[in-house]
Amino acid sequence: MNNVAIFWDIENVKPSSTTLFVDGLLNYVEELGKMSYSVVVGDWSHNINEAIPLHLSENGFELIYIPQPKGKGKRKKNSADIILITKATEMIFQLPHINTYVVITGDIDFRPLLQILKKHGKEVIVICDARNASESLLEYADDYKDYRGLLPDDENEPSPADTQASAASAALSKREAFKILRESVSEMIQHKKIPTPGSVKVRMRLLNENFQGTVEGVKKWQDF
Repeated sequence: MNNVAIFWDIENVKPSSTTLFVDGLLNYVEELGKMSYSVVVGDWSHNINEAIPLHLSENGFELIYIPQPKGKGKRKKNSADIILITKATEMIFQLPHINTYVVITGDIDFRPLLQILKKHGKEVIVICDARNASESLLEYADDYKDYRGLLPDDENEPSPADTQASAASAALSKREAFKILRESVSEMIQHKKIPTPGSVKVRMRLLNENFQGTVEGVKKWQDF
């Protein structure tokens, strides 16, 4: 039996309106194995639908509320990070039977946690908001996806990319790959990020879910 734990930084990944993401998340975890632990940390009085924490509580999530001072520049960014990182690190030793960690964030500050989990042989899956996720964080995950991918098909929450082609083959054509490459590099430069081969590969997959890192006629990513 695969045992799964969920750690959610709700201020970094916040569904805009409904509880549909929670239902999609639970269905996704059920496919992975048995949910053994789940925790959500953050200030859900700030731009988060009030139905979401109630729905989380009803589905067995531990809720840790961290009120934040109002006003621009007054928010204490690292409070939720420290709690989640500490809890997940302790769990490696307290609950060693948990072997898959679903970390819901795109914050670069969680990279040391992913490194620790990988060091102890844990599978790490990151669910993020593709619009602000750190490519350097996602490079350390076994798998990652934009949270909108867990929403039902009829949910109209805007996607970071509406140009995704229908799934055809594991490898994209060079023409398709170069198009996504241009979009990825442009987006990273716009956000003052340095494009590297690894980070660009991550951003390309976030822009097009059909891209799995392979391009027709190219043996190695570095060659592409």
